[in-house]
Amino acid sequence: MYQIINLVPWVLTHQDLSDGNIMVDPDSGYIIGVVDWVDATIEPFGMALWGLESVLGYSGPKGWSYYENYSSQARALFWKTFFREIEYPIADECRYAINEIKILGILLRYGYHWEDGLVIIPVKDTTFLDVFLENELKLAEASHMSEGLSSSCFRHRPQNECDKRVPLSEVMSNVDRELTSDRFQPHHD
Repeated sequence: MYQIINLVPWVLTHQDLSDGNIMVDPDSGYIIGVVDWVDATIEPFGMALWGLESVLGYSGPKGWSYYENYSSQARALFWKTFFREIEYPIADECRYAINEIKILGILLRYGYHWEDGLVIIPVKDTTFLDVFLENELKLAEASHMSEGLSSSCFRHRPQNECDKRVPLSEVMSNVDRELTSDRFQPHHD
């Protein structure tokens, strides 16, 4: 991850760039302001792109879902506008890094409960993660399959249980366990 993070610029990042903090002119549809900058930090570009995903859908009686036939077009328009506005070509390696950092931002935003900037515990309700990362999980599984790895490698299940999916909450528990293991703790010489 360290190598990926170094491929992108570090930028001022709004920690809650969601629809409630974006002011839009009702007549033109243009963004006219962004409020609630109190928790802004400097982070690798892409960490707050969970906000883009969050405005491309809605919460309804069946949970959160993307707007049909709209979210893909809106996401494409965002990136087209972004690349036009920065007036600087971005290498494929950097685009890949931005996507990986976006995934990390989504995991950190929707995968854990936070209090005063500190992670408390993994979430039990993974509804947002399931929706936001559905395509990423499918791509990862397809990649594993194309490399000749069984789907059990991807899902961490025995071969005879390949038809079962691992709940994202279980994956998050495994990630949390790894992050708190001795391998990720600071060592003092």
